[in-house]
Amino acid sequence: MKHARPDTLAAFEPFLRKVREHASLVERTPGSFYRKSSAYLHFHEDPSGIYADVKLNLVEFTRVRATTLREQTHLLSLIAESRRSENAGASSLRLAAQHSSSRSDRSSLDPSHAASTLVSCSPVAGSFSDRRCA
Repeated sequence: MKHARPDTLAAFEPFLRKVREHASLVERTPGSFYRKSSAYLHFHEDPSGIYADVKLNLVEFTRVRATTLREQTHLLSLIAESRRSENAGASSLRLAAQHSSSRSDRSSLDPSHAASTLVSCSPVAGSFSDRRCA
């Protein structure tokens, strides 16, 4: 499947304008968006339609059909959800680091507290095993 041609991308302009609204995405070449230094979104075309390859999980590309307005709206919602998840994850990690720092200050006064801090606040699959740490 070949990359989308300039005339295809020109027809996509209203959709691309909405993608450009995501501050964390940069369009390096027409229709090719990056997040930091990593490719995040680009488009392909073939006789069956237009498709987007998007890194919703920030690791591997997922191919999503984006030919119709409905499919484009769905793709925009997937991108928005991916961005929200990433931002929420970053916020959680910052809060956890701050919380861990304040608990480690207290643990230096009480050595028995340090071990429980390490066990109860260790990240497990994106959440915390002890709700007191959140």
